[in-house]
Amino acid sequence: MLTEQQVRYLQLFQTMLGVPAIDVVEDPEANRLIFVVSPGNLGVAVGRDGSKLKAMRRMLWRDLKKDIEVVEYSDDPVRFIKNLLSPARVSSVRIVKRGRTKVAIVKVPEEDKSVAIGSGGRRIKRARILARRWMGIDNVKIA
Repeated sequence: MLTEQQVRYLQLFQTMLGVPAIDVVEDPEANRLIFVVSPGNLGVAVGRDGSKLKAMRRMLWRDLKKDIEVVEYSDDPVRFIKNLLSPARVSSVRIVKRGRTKVAIVKVPEEDKSVAIGSGGRRIKRARILARRWMGIDNVKIA
């Protein structure tokens, strides 16, 4: 269930970027909004050389002191997790059940582990939040 504020963020996203977002998640710890767009809409949302996204990012930072990130949805859990960890090169994703818990074990080349984790753990946290919300995956681990 979205809050009124989240609905406003979705409306602003569509107005500024010309593409509807299908979800927005607030991450107060990282002071960011994470938007999810339908498959094929990421490039349209970002714009040429990131111009649309940069404009929205500047406005949200100026007015709300929030950063934004945009990820592309996929109904395939493996593809979605790869999208969430982009630009890291993901070798494989294995989803395993441990009791009542689902865990995604993601293999990345050694030189991409820091990219997959992200600065301050931002990228892996984003993957965990959205994998749980959209796929019912309780944890994402980098191997």
